[in-house]
Amino acid sequence: MRLAIEIIERRERKTGRVYLAGACIHGFPRQEKTFKRLTDAKLWAQQTEVSIRKGDFQNVVSAARSKTLKDVMKRYHDDVLPQKVATTQRAEANCIAFWERELGAYALSYIEPEKISEKLRELGDAGDGRVVGNSKHVASVGQCFFTSQIGHDTQS
Repeated sequence: MRLAIEIIERRERKTGRVYLAGACIHGFPRQEKTFKRLTDAKLWAQQTEVSIRKGDFQNVVSAARSKTLKDVMKRYHDDVLPQKVATTQRAEANCIAFWERELGAYALSYIEPEKISEKLRELGDAGDGRVVGNSKHVASVGQCFFTSQIGHDTQS
């Protein structure tokens, strides 16, 4: 039988009190998530422990190590982009090409918010009116993509 531990830590922040829930099982990386309510934190910790034991829990960390940004962008290009209007497809294809060129070779686990912010600054400093005008769109699509798909918030 594997040792299992559920940990709930109360933390005070400027925005108020939050609870950090953790689920630990020997031989599996610790899983953590922050909640505003203690009951939600306890429930998540219990459910996470059960899903790890059953083998239903997908380890996001190992998936992030094995996938590159280019892999994710290709899937987005193949699965999501065709559902959009033609003008949006063209604009987003340019954005996808930019991010593939700049960070495509990186494994997802190595793409940090600082790296994304650095690339967005470089894009804004390009000096070409067309690029700078388009950089707002690239930046907004990039920030939305990185926040929703990868879980990084690029606001530093």
